[in-house]
Formats: sequence, C-alpha cells, structure tokens
Amino acid sequence: METYLKAIEPLYVDSWQKAAHQLATPLLCFGTPCIYFVATMAGYGLMRYVNFYTEGAKVMALKGGKKLSSGTIKKAYDNGTFEVVFGGKDVETLSKAEVHPSGFAPPDWFKSVYNLAQVSLSVYCAIFGFPVVWSFIAHPFGVNLSMSADEPLNKALHYCICVHFLSKFLDYVDTTLIIIGKKDKQLSVLHVYHHCSISMVWGYLIHINMAFGTVCFGAWINAVVHSIMYTYYGLTAASYNGKRLFNTNPFKPYVTSVQLTQFCLCITHALVVIAMENAIPFELAALQFGYHCTMIALFGQFFYQTYFVDAKKDKSKKKAAAADDAEKKPKKPKTPKSKD
Repeated sequence: METYLKAIEPLYVDSWQKAAHQLATPLLCFGTPCIYFVATMAGYGLMRYVNFYTEGAKVMALKGGKKLSSGTIKKAYDNGTFEVVFGGKDVETLSKAEVHPSGFAPPDWFKSVYNLAQVSLSVYCAIFGFPVVWSFIAHPFGVNLSMSADEPLNKALHYCICVHFLSKFLDYVDTTLIIIGKKDKQLSVLHVYHHCSISMVWGYLIHINMAFGTVCFGAWINAVVHSIMYTYYGLTAASYNGKRLFNTNPFKPYVTSVQLTQFCLCITHALVVIAMENAIPFELAALQFGYHCTMIALFGQFFYQTYFVDAKKDKSKKKAAAADDAEKKPKKPKTPKSKD
C-alpha cells in the first residue's frame, strides 16, 4: 500500500481540496443545492405550464410510431392530438405522448467532451479511494480503518471524498441539459432529490471532519459506478453524420442494475458500520442507511416502470404497428393450381 500511495502522490491537486473545503461550509453546502432546486423547479414549471404545442411549433415526434423525427405542428385539436408535418410532405395525427417540444440540443462534440470529463473525473476519484477496499477481508468496507487526518492512508481517502464532493456540482450540467432540451419526462423526483441531497451529505461530512476512513467507501463505489454510467452515456451519444455508432440499448438494464447494486452495498456498509465500527457515530450510519433506502425505493420504481410497464407498452405498440403494416401490404393473388 505504501508503494501505491507514493505512486499517486503526483496526482494530487491541492487547489481542488481547498475548493471542496470552502464549498463545504454550511452556507454554500446547503445554499447551493437550494438554489439548484429553485432553478430546477422554475425550469420544470416552464416546461410543464408553458404551451409549446402551438400551430407552427417545431417538435420531435414519432413518425410512423417508430422513429423520432423533426416536424412541425400543422393543427392542434381540443382532444390533445396534433397533425404533424414531416419534411413538408408526410402528415400524421399523433397523441401528445408521441410529440415532444424541440429544445436546445447541445452539439455532439459537447456531449462527447462532457461524458469524457465525467468518466475521467470518476476514474481519477476512484484511484484515490481504492485504498478503502484494499484489505477488504481485514477491513470490510474500510471498517475500523484509522479516522485520523495524520494517517498517510487518509490523505488519499480524504482527497477522494473532496473530489467526489466537487463532482456533485458538475452533475448539475445533466439537469441543465434536460431543462434547455425541454425533456420534462427525464426531470423525475429521483433525479432532483438525488442531485439536491447528495452534495449536502458529503459537504456536511467534510465540514464536521468525518471525511476519512470507512466513510470513503460511499465516494469510491459511486465513482466506480459513475465511470460505468458515463461511459455508457458517451457511447450512446456517439454518432457520425447523424447516425449512432453504437447500439447500447441491450446494456441499459445492466447499467441500472449496477446503480441498484451500489445502493444495496451502501446499505450493507451502513449495517456493518453499526455492528463493527467504533469511530463512526451511530447517527451517521443510520443517516446512510435511511438515505440509501430512499434511493432504492425511487430507483426500484424507475426500474419497474422502465423495464416492465413501459417495455410492455412499447412491445404492444410494435405489434400493433406490425399488424397495420401487414394489412396495408397488397396481398398477392393466388395462382390457380393446374389440373393434370
């Protein structure tokens, strides 16, 4: 372990740790997420209550019930359906669920740079947090590792927590892209709750000088999961001449499963801390246990809705579309059999 700690020594950026300590002061630690919440709710209100479905409005709609294509609303009906023109020629009548307002879409290069930055930062953070699981058998989840700031090991673990804390503010970019893209369905309770609360938790731990030892496990495992998540997002967004380079759809359920596994591990960590750790107050372990229970509940609901309810609906729509296509195809006349 001493060799490892010496090897990562040149990678420290002292200014980042200082910035984390400044942001961890109560005013900024709790004030910044509150500002984020107010701004997010304002953006949500704009998306939900401003009518973007007027005649002549540019939209993205499901053409033929299959492909999301750009179009223009030709006519809006009182029953919530719309006539949408695609390419100035094809006209289809679609429900509101199949029509989405056209928001600002960042250029492909920005998506690539952003996802690469997230992956790089997550891997960087995980490198410093790795010592917390180095001797997992002797110290499961880093339990009963020293909590002293003077311990050489804790220089790396504390720095990992500081970098992880800073990364939570970078995550606000995700929300900004959702709002300016007018993708109101992606702005879920889970998304806003997690982004508001998690920076408060890590900032509070840094402020009360408890960001050492086993506490680092949560930061490390989240950094590992984020490196997987943003690699997936980056590959999903990768395109050339408007065409996606990779089909990442089969991996989507596995990425969500990895996230759920993270929360289960953090709950287990909290229970192990309560049972075995001597230096962590019971209240902090209980806070972690309760917080990740809420995350499992919200993520579990998302998993069920996405991969069971919505998947079933999509399957039914595809079957119906296939049946319609089959009816529209001209049937070949049967050739009479010749009699010998």
